[in-house]
Amino acid sequence: MKVKSYSLSEIFKKELYFLLAFYIFNAEKDFPLYDTDGAKLENLKEEYNKFIAGIDKAVNKGTISVYYRRVILDMSKKVLENIAKKYENVQKGVNEIMGGRVLEHEGKTIFNEGIAVGEKRGEARGRYEANFGTARRLRQMGMSDKDIQQATNLSFDDIRVL
Repeated sequence: MKVKSYSLSEIFKKELYFLLAFYIFNAEKDFPLYDTDGAKLENLKEEYNKFIAGIDKAVNKGTISVYYRRVILDMSKKVLENIAKKYENVQKGVNEIMGGRVLEHEGKTIFNEGIAVGEKRGEARGRYEANFGTARRLRQMGMSDKDIQQATNLSFDDIRVL
């Protein structure tokens, strides 16, 4: 798969977000021009404004998480740093766009998403353990496996372990 064969709009349309970190390769051949021509550099910066807007739109739609957004931006910066070492203006211009548009509470959002996932897992585990405890007590009371299964929604395999 060649990143250069995909436009920015195609990447977003096809939801190929993993390609975004390498999108800067599309501009690499023109780095000398961007580095010396301010107007051309502004065009590149505008392209990266679209890049950021597309990622933000995907976050707002729920297609990607804020965490994944941060990963894409961090990886993109690393790629830029490595391929544009000799082009200070290019690095500075693109980093200005990539680094300057961090969501104000991005870390907090990532943290809260993690808490929400943990709570859901904890609740599911708690329900399972409560049902298992209830099933154990019902077994001690002499209830049949079929009745225990109906009362607790546990599988017969779970009930046999009691």
